Amino acid sequence: MSDAAPTRMTLKDPVTLGASLVGAAFAIGGALRADGSRNKQVEDNTRRIVILGKVNQAKNDLLTKFDGRTIRIETNLGMMSPARKVASGMSRTIGLSVAFTHL
Repeated sequence: MSDAAPTRMTLKDPVTLGASLVGAAFAIGGALRADGSRNKQVEDNTRRIVILGKVNQAKNDLLTKFDGRTIRIETNLGMMSPARKVASGMSRTIGLSVAFTHL
């Protein structure tokens, strides 16, 4: 058997063990806290994306409404323009024919 006497635990051993446990606890707590912050950030970004989607849809609806109105206005103007040209040309022709008939 061995002649060495059993060694006693000194103060250094529990302090080292305690510091190791505290360090591990901080590392695990920091990882859990970071994960919670990440989840909060993801939820916040998701909320913002949903709001931006709604705003974008509202803008698209408004632009579609403006496009419809613009097309109707352009159609009305297109229908009125040729009528004015024809009417002004016909009035000159009618005016000339009336002038020549009285000669």
